[in-house]
Amino acid sequence: MLTFQKGSYLIDVAYEIENGSAVPLNTSAYFQLVRDGIEPVGGSKFVPTYTGAAIYTEKEKFQKVDFSSIDKGKHEYPKEIR
Repeated sequence: MLTFQKGSYLIDVAYEIENGSAVPLNTSAYFQLVRDGIEPVGGSKFVPTYTGAAIYTEKEKFQKVDFSSIDKGKHEYPKEIR
């Protein structure tokens, strides 16, 4: 369960695992927040926000890449981190 607190960027995470066997479980959790390319509802028309990815390299510095370009495979960007 995810719990969002008003006025905070922290997200409380709780989960419950039911082990149906007599053998102890060795568990771990992996969470990933994913954003799609749909513009958020109710965004400000005076101060527009950027909805997309950002890539930074020493050579090319900061680049904005919109999600539709990534989906279509149209944008060239570095895919390896050294």
